[in-house]
Amino acid sequence: MNGVDRLARKLVLEESLLDFTRYTFKARFGFHFIQNDHHFTICNELQDLVDGKSVSNVGEPGPTELLILNMPPRYGKTELGIVNFIPWCFARNPLSKFIHLSYSDKLALDNSSQARELMKHPIVREIWDIGFKPDADAKGLWKTDEGGGLLATAAGGAITGFGAGSTVLGSFGKKFAGAIVIDDPLKPDDANSEVERDKVNERLGNTIISRRNSRETPIILIMQRLHESDMTGYALAGKTGLRVRHVTLPALSDDGKALWPHKHSVEELRAMQAANPYMFAGQYQQRPAPIEGEYFKREWFKFYDELPSGLEYYGASDYAVSDGQGDWTVHIVFGYDRAGDIYVVDLWRERVTSDIWVEAFLNLAARWKPVMWGEEKGQIIKSLDPYIKKRMQERNIYVYREPIASTSDKVTRARPIQARLSARGIYVPRNKPWVEPFISECLVFPNGTNDDQVDGLSKFGQMLDNLINTESNVDMDRRSAW
Repeated sequence: MNGVDRLARKLVLEESLLDFTRYTFKARFGFHFIQNDHHFTICNELQDLVDGKSVSNVGEPGPTELLILNMPPRYGKTELGIVNFIPWCFARNPLSKFIHLSYSDKLALDNSSQARELMKHPIVREIWDIGFKPDADAKGLWKTDEGGGLLATAAGGAITGFGAGSTVLGSFGKKFAGAIVIDDPLKPDDANSEVERDKVNERLGNTIISRRNSRETPIILIMQRLHESDMTGYALAGKTGLRVRHVTLPALSDDGKALWPHKHSVEELRAMQAANPYMFAGQYQQRPAPIEGEYFKREWFKFYDELPSGLEYYGASDYAVSDGQGDWTVHIVFGYDRAGDIYVVDLWRERVTSDIWVEAFLNLAARWKPVMWGEEKGQIIKSLDPYIKKRMQERNIYVYREPIASTSDKVTRARPIQARLSARGIYVPRNKPWVEPFISECLVFPNGTNDDQVDGLSKFGQMLDNLINTESNVDMDRRSAW
C-alpha cells in the first residue's frame, strides 16, 4: 500500500468504528462481519461519546458521563464495544488510557488480549504502527510506547495504580483519551444474590468512578439485564451521581420484529420466551422482573392459546397527552366470563399525541365491541371529551365510557384487581409481543419506572367491583352498550 492509499484508508477508518470493524474482521477470521441495524446503533452511540456529542437521556441533562448499552448476549456487544472499540480509539489517539472490567478476570483478560492482538495484527500495523512497551505487555496490563495503555481485571477486583482517560480538562470531545469500559459486570448465576449485586454495584459507586483521571472521563457499561437491581438498575436509580445515557436493544420489538433475524428469528425468540419467560424478559428483552413479584405474583399469570366463547369484553385506558419521551398512553381490552375468569385480549401502548391514541381507542372499540370502557376522571379527559365524541360520530363507533375517579393512591386503587388475581389469576395470550412487558411491569409494581399498564388493569378491577355492587341481581346478558 503506497503512502497516499495508506493515508486515505487511515482517514476513512478513523471516522467510522463500524468500517474499522468490518475492515479488520475479514482479515482476522476470513469472512465478512455480518452487520445489522443494531450494530449501527452501537457504533453511533460510541462514536458520539468519543466525539463529545452524546447527551444524557436519564436524569440531569448534559454531556453523557455514563453510557449504558443493554442488549442480548452474543449480539456483538463485546466485539464492537471492546475488541474493536478500544483499538480504534488507540488508532485515533495512542495516548488513550482504558480500564476494562468484566464479571471475571478470565473474561476481562481475554477481551484485553483480543484488543491487544488486533492492534498488533499486520492489517492494523500497516496503517497505525503502534508500539508496546516490552516491560508492560501482558493481558492484564499493557502500555503503548506513546504512554497510553489498558488495565483489565474483574469488576469486583482491585483497581490500583492506573487511571482512565486524560488528566487534561477541556479535551473531552476534542481529543478522546480513553474510558472505563465495563462488559457484563455481573455473572448470570449471581443475579439473584443480593450480596453479589450490592458488592458489584457499590464498587461502581465507590471505587470504579474514582479511577477516572478527570471528571470528563466517561464510563461505558455494556450488559444484558439480569435483575431489576443489577448495575444498570443501580445507575438508572441515580445512585452514581453521573449523567446517564441509556440505550436499550430488545431482541423482540414491541411490534413483534426480531432485532437480528440472522441470529434469532421471531419464531426462535418466541420459543425461548415460552420456555423461560423470566430469563427472556431480562437477558433478551432488557426488562427484568423479579421471579416472585411483591404486589402481583408471577404464578397468577396463565397463558391461553385461544379465547373461549361467551366472553363479555371491557376496555380500560390510562391516558397521556405528550409524545416522544413523555408518558405512555395505554388501552387494554379484557374478556370476562360467567365464572369470573379474566382474559387480557388486546393491548395498545404508545407515547403519542392525543389524536393518535383516540383513533387507537376507537379501533379497539370497533374490533371488540366492549360493554364499557373505563377511563380516569380528570383534566385530560375533560378537555378531550368533545373531540372523542366527535370522532365516534364521524366513524360511527360507539362505546359507553365509564369515568373512574382517582380517590386514592395507585397502590390502593390496585387492591381490587390484586385480590381477584390472587384468587383466580389472569389469562394472557401466549405469543403476543406485549405480554412480557405487561407482566414485567406488574411484577415490579409499585417500584417500577412505569405503571401505566397497571393503571389500566386497576381501572378494570374498579369497574368489576362497581358492576357487582350495583348490578349483582342483573343477568350479564342484559348489560350491553351496543
